[in-house]
Amino acid sequence: MLVLPFVLEYFDNPDLLLCRSISKTSKQIVDQTIQSYWISSEETFKVHFEDSARLGSFHLAVDAVSDGFVFTSKQDVETFIKTLNLQKHLNKDQNLNQNKNNEAISNPFLTRSITIHVDTPMSPQEEVLYQQFFQSLQLLLSTYGRFIHRLNGVVWDIMNETQGITKMIHYLHQVPNLKILEIAAESFTGEEIEVMGLPPLPPLKDLEYLDVSDMVAQSVATLFTQTYGTQLTTLVCEGSWLKLASIEEPVLKTLFPKLKRLRLEGVYPTTLSKLSNVNWPLEILHFDTFETEEETAVEIDKKTEQLILNAVRNFSQTLTQLEIYADLTKLPQPQLADDDKDEEEAEAPLEEDVEVMPKLKILISEVSNMGSTLFWNFILSKCKRIEEIHFNTKDSNFENPMEVAKPAFDKLPNLEKIYFWSDPEEEDEVQRAVLTRAKSSSLSSTPTENPGVSQCQKS
Repeated sequence: MLVLPFVLEYFDNPDLLLCRSISKTSKQIVDQTIQSYWISSEETFKVHFEDSARLGSFHLAVDAVSDGFVFTSKQDVETFIKTLNLQKHLNKDQNLNQNKNNEAISNPFLTRSITIHVDTPMSPQEEVLYQQFFQSLQLLLSTYGRFIHRLNGVVWDIMNETQGITKMIHYLHQVPNLKILEIAAESFTGEEIEVMGLPPLPPLKDLEYLDVSDMVAQSVATLFTQTYGTQLTTLVCEGSWLKLASIEEPVLKTLFPKLKRLRLEGVYPTTLSKLSNVNWPLEILHFDTFETEEETAVEIDKKTEQLILNAVRNFSQTLTQLEIYADLTKLPQPQLADDDKDEEEAEAPLEEDVEVMPKLKILISEVSNMGSTLFWNFILSKCKRIEEIHFNTKDSNFENPMEVAKPAFDKLPNLEKIYFWSDPEEEDEVQRAVLTRAKSSSLSSTPTENPGVSQCQKS
């Protein structure tokens, strides 16, 4: 039992659950390990590219377990109640902790998480079915909702109505101890929702992680972020939401005073400009793709390069991890001045070699960005404390990435490893290689001069 918590990550789904049946103690250990992992804002935020290297990884195993707590219909609720024999509790009046027989109510959610799908009815017949589902799930959550710490909510087929999101808000009132909320609203029409007609959001005092990146209804995304923003440590959102005119910079500056982790799924020039002027204690910053401003049809130009640098530098004193998955080679790269250009312009030096990211330890990016002058100029000269670099090599034609990366060990004195990995397609094995700084002998006068290369690993 002493080693069980340390080896659980090597179990696949069936073996993981089998460990729960060994003894009461093992059940507690497995449950606590799963729950502490699955409801961790930091773990949830991570890109589990290394976990995917092994099909039996702990992440995939817990992910599979969580699939058992998906509620999309009344039948899902009834099956769940029947399987766990919960009907005796649901049939009795409940107080906060016990039923009439003074029998303690235990947690029926192994991962302390659930997924709820809400469909907007398109006919009177569907309205009856959806209302029955709503009532059944409301009853279940009114009894056991306090055990839930993570909720993934999806509202489908929003047609400028508030019915679906209203039901979701009612569910949220039944989960007072929620820590992680991932909420999406899909719309066939693309029309916004009038939030003035929605019921008030519950005071989720423990909520620290909010994901509204799939929230098509941006007015609802604004409602959630403005309600819980001051308590969030983690935010995942669309850059298109952040660039809304209604989200003014003075409001943003004070909206997320505790924010440590930010992931933007689409980054616009306006988004970058706003990020350059906020006061958030970010430790992890994740940029996905870079987009153009649709309303003005402004193409990405040289100004975007400076906007990226300004946004990253704004968090220079706190940032420990930077993830840039966009292809920076599509941005204009610094070029040598033509002979006929003004002499002052031609001889203008690059920025001074001054470290501006003193705490940055990990960089994650696309391998193609090794071909970006912007990438090398900033990372290799301004981020001297980097210890690890991770490159995604999937769908890349970049030649000899390991050879191109070797000089980084000379530029970055603390750099220990450069990872090259590729996300698998479905159940394919991950290809991973690691470039490692060579360890010097006691006779060597240049202890960090030559990096060594580990063998390519398959998992």
